[in-house]
Amino acid sequence: MNRRERGFSLLELLIVVAIILIITTVAIPNLIHTRMTANEASALKSLQVYNAACVSYLSAYASFPHNQSDLGPPTNGTISKTGADILGSDLAPSGSTAVSKSGYIFRYTAGAASTSGNINSYTITADPEQFKDTGVRRFYTDEKGAVTYTTDNTAATAASLLVK
Repeated sequence: MNRRERGFSLLELLIVVAIILIITTVAIPNLIHTRMTANEASALKSLQVYNAACVSYLSAYASFPHNQSDLGPPTNGTISKTGADILGSDLAPSGSTAVSKSGYIFRYTAGAASTSGNINSYTITADPEQFKDTGVRRFYTDEKGAVTYTTDNTAATAASLLVK
């Protein structure tokens, strides 16, 4: 057997490991950024779905929902004001005040009730579960349908940057 048939030398193996480490060092931040971008896109689309669901609820019941769970599936099987079956349980689970989806936490807050008990306004916020890990944008929307955001980890409001 000559020397060439015995396998790889230690130096050759170290070079291969070094190349793999360099590729990994370059690729991982790009993967994290791509995941955050996907989470933010999902959150933005979910807010648009919430707005459409609230408009549907308004047309059916002459009021915006009192709770986030009112948009979801009914608990007893009968569609009503407290279970309109407009959204799936992933965005409007029963008995929940906040929903976690794709690295974001969604919170629906109903406005003050009128004398007739109807809700005429609402706000929905979407905040990253872990800022700079699952997302860097905090979103806000209300009954007007515009979605705004901040990127400095302060709460988004109607006066924040407008998403176009």
